[in-house]
Amino acid sequence: MIKELAQSYADEFHRLQWELFPEDKMQTGRIIQITASRFSEGVTTTTLALAATIAASPQREQGVIVVEANLRDPSVHRYLSFESGGSLARVMGQGDDVWPHIQTVDALGVAVLPAGSAADAVSAGGELETTLNNIGKSLEKLRGRYRYILVDTPPVIPFRDSNVVATMTDGILFVVEAEVTRSQVVDFSLKKLSAVHGKILGLVLNKRQFHIPQWLYRYL
Repeated sequence: MIKELAQSYADEFHRLQWELFPEDKMQTGRIIQITASRFSEGVTTTTLALAATIAASPQREQGVIVVEANLRDPSVHRYLSFESGGSLARVMGQGDDVWPHIQTVDALGVAVLPAGSAADAVSAGGELETTLNNIGKSLEKLRGRYRYILVDTPPVIPFRDSNVVATMTDGILFVVEAEVTRSQVVDFSLKKLSAVHGKILGLVLNKRQFHIPQWLYRYL
């Protein structure tokens, strides 16, 4: 499904790649957060398809990794098959080294650090938002090995998780479900991210319905 999605919207995903990862400005790995206002707007599929597009591009250098920082409702496993039990949750909650928990998805040519269980990330009496602060060290380690780092995070409403992660990334790609998510909700979410100095790099209008042939839109 992910590879087919990437191929179906190849031009759009390549444009995203060029905007989010400008080669002339990348001296080290670049960390991009992907989030939305609410669940089911397509954050995970957008993240995986973008990662697959980058991995398949001829100008790609080093590697591509997807970090699933959504411990509220992990969904990467619904699209990909994993052979081991490694997870970001165990890295944050138990202090494990990040490298053994990274898994390679050969079909897409990308590495993935799956979220795991929130219970594994939070010690007794702790809070997930507090534990997420530990993700920064792992992201910096990944920056040294991977050139393209995509971080899938929970919706901005009602959680603060994305705000915590936003302070540790180089920019944010915001996903909006067309004709469903109201502009007021999007504005509130963007202001919430801006309050922690999150850098919004762009918005993806997802699940848009084309009522006339798509190629005609360029002439309108």
